[in-house]
Amino acid sequence: MGPSMTVTELLQRIMAAYAGATNEAMKTFVPVFHARLRKHEGERLEAAAVEVFGSFKPKYDHRFPIPADFEAHLPSGKLDLGRDSGPAIRQWLSDRERRSKDAYAEWAQGQGNKIKANRPQQVYAACQHMAMELTRSGRRVTLSAEQIRVCEERALCQERVRMFGPPPRVEDTWAGQIEQVREAWRVA
Repeated sequence: MGPSMTVTELLQRIMAAYAGATNEAMKTFVPVFHARLRKHEGERLEAAAVEVFGSFKPKYDHRFPIPADFEAHLPSGKLDLGRDSGPAIRQWLSDRERRSKDAYAEWAQGQGNKIKANRPQQVYAACQHMAMELTRSGRRVTLSAEQIRVCEERALCQERVRMFGPPPRVEDTWAGQIEQVREAWRVA
């Protein structure tokens, strides 16, 4: 046999070792053995066979080992991270939430206060939202000039809708309304 056992070799060993494994009885099980154990052929199947043959005791309703008997000694194929593979999920989530809050608080104290002092409240609120999204990972963040520009555009669009209603169909009207919002922010 050797360490490269196939399902066919396993079936031959079962038929040789167990009187209940007749040709008639095995007709049902042969395709099941192949379907469920083929992916384990080789050293793993040989090791499982040693375990099963060493402990299996035939009974009236269980006259020879079936695929489930071997599968109990084979890898399941499911990912098993085990208890020692990393922090417990609750602790990990708690730590991530704390890091996220700390990173956002740091942004708010630094760049957030500068934006609040130099931009309209609506732009600051849009920047807050973006900073909250970016700090979810727990990493420190500083918004780039491009990101602040995107926040300003978002705030302008929201304020335009608040002031003028649904978006107009004519591009010139939209641009004019955006300019009116900018002017209103300068006055405020």
